[in-house]
Amino acid sequence: MQSTIYPVIGRQKELPFCLTEAGTRELNGGSVRRTVPHPHLFLLVLSGSGAIKAGGSTFPVKKDSIVYLAPGSECEVEADGEGIMLKYTAFGGENAEVLMKGLGFGENAAKSDTDLSECSRIYEKIIEASKDPVNGGERASVLVYELVLAARSALKRRAAEPLSAVNIADEALRYIDECYMREITLESLANLTGVSLQHFCRVFRDRVGMRPMEYLTKKRVSEAKKLLTDTDMQIQDIAHAVGIADRTYFGIIFKKQEGITPTDFRRDKT
Repeated sequence: MQSTIYPVIGRQKELPFCLTEAGTRELNGGSVRRTVPHPHLFLLVLSGSGAIKAGGSTFPVKKDSIVYLAPGSECEVEADGEGIMLKYTAFGGENAEVLMKGLGFGENAAKSDTDLSECSRIYEKIIEASKDPVNGGERASVLVYELVLAARSALKRRAAEPLSAVNIADEALRYIDECYMREITLESLANLTGVSLQHFCRVFRDRVGMRPMEYLTKKRVSEAKKLLTDTDMQIQDIAHAVGIADRTYFGIIFKKQEGITPTDFRRDKT
């Protein structure tokens, strides 16, 4: 399901906030959507899970996540196997840049497990207002400001109950097991669980018995061994398939973990 509204923009661009685009997008598992550099953008995740990349950062997202993307970043949305559905609102305006920075929106940000009911309510009113060709622009401008305030509260809101140590580790393990083929950083894993980087690393190691990136490496090598055994894929393609772009580096970490090269492993298994 997808729907998009592109308002006819005239004098609205002189307003403090000016709606440029809004809509709903549903991406199937594994699909990727890239957008050209955008104005200010809010994304509300309605269902599913995946990751949003922009400005050199990766934000793991799931149901009840909100993401703010500052102007100029090219955005990429990746959906997990179950797919992902989101609402988005893009806007600019005569004074939007100054106002957004004054409200604390200086850079990209994301928050999971937060209450999006108010943001969703305002989004629906924006969609309705944008259908009015006469007064819709002015009304949408006011509603975008309301959305900004609601989004700021959602991004800063703390979860009602913090994740336990077990849930922190399990959430990270689930994400790694499902998304090992993507770029994953310690920062993105900590952001997913909503705790500090230092706390996340300590909890994960206590729970799993190894560091997060060590587990990620072992997971990638484990999946590579399956591909080496069960397919005729080239080594370079297998490296890419498990999230390692460089074949040489893939060979190094594979041998470090298994004691032999990927090529020797495949030969021994045939």
